[in-house]
Amino acid sequence: MKADIQIDVTNRIIAAMTSAGTNWTAPFRRSTGGGARSVDGHHYTGINALLLGLLGGGVWATYKAWQKHGAQVSKGERGTGIVFFKTITKEDSQTGEAKSFPIARGYTVFSADQVTGWDGAEEQAPADPIQTAKVAEAFIAETGAVIRYANGSAYYSPKGDFISVPADWRDTPGVEASAGRYLTTFHELGHWTGAVHRLDRKFGARFGDQAYAFEELVAELTSAFLAAALGVTGEVDAGHVESHAKYLNSWIARLKEDKRAIFTAAAAAQKAVAYLSEGERQALAA
Repeated sequence: MKADIQIDVTNRIIAAMTSAGTNWTAPFRRSTGGGARSVDGHHYTGINALLLGLLGGGVWATYKAWQKHGAQVSKGERGTGIVFFKTITKEDSQTGEAKSFPIARGYTVFSADQVTGWDGAEEQAPADPIQTAKVAEAFIAETGAVIRYANGSAYYSPKGDFISVPADWRDTPGVEASAGRYLTTFHELGHWTGAVHRLDRKFGARFGDQAYAFEELVAELTSAFLAAALGVTGEVDAGHVESHAKYLNSWIARLKEDKRAIFTAAAAAQKAVAYLSEGERQALAA
């Protein structure tokens, strides 16, 4: 990938973290449309899901793609840069072996709010909290994660391989639960996917002492991606914000040092979401 694309993407994420602080993923919790998707219907993933999710999700497409759908980008509108990855194969000049590696190109996309003449626009109905709660509860149950109730804040126990959540959640029906309850559970599910017998997620020497903080970033992105996909809207609990405030400066520092770091985090979070969704896909196919 060209360095300027890496720098541009990373700087946009740093700007979001710097300006919004611990509330930097809030746009994911304000979109009821299932996250960012193209005009052709597919959902953006990884770094593009992050970039467009921070802008509120919705429908996006390139200038030409909008034209194919009978729409026109409004005069004066500025597009948003995203990244498209493609795997290419080349022969090693020394060994003669074929080697594959990803390359990335930058593309400019525009949101549905920036075009005229598109007849596919749909009015988003206000989220139904009861239905949203049912969807979130069912999704969590389908993951198969062991969830225990105890005093104190939520956490994932690698040794016991379980998620602990506040005891008072047991007495709060899902339909009365706050968005923060689900966002926190999604976060801990993100950690749960990283266990050695699941995705075996490790960041190694590249991240050194920052590896733990970086794992927290992956879990936070997992929570944001799931919130957008499942339509969980609202604000995070104060305790969740406070517990992650200490990592924010570490994330910003890491991103400034390593322009590939946010790509690594977004890809790891997307992989976690895919793992968590596997059980649900199997249930729907049954």
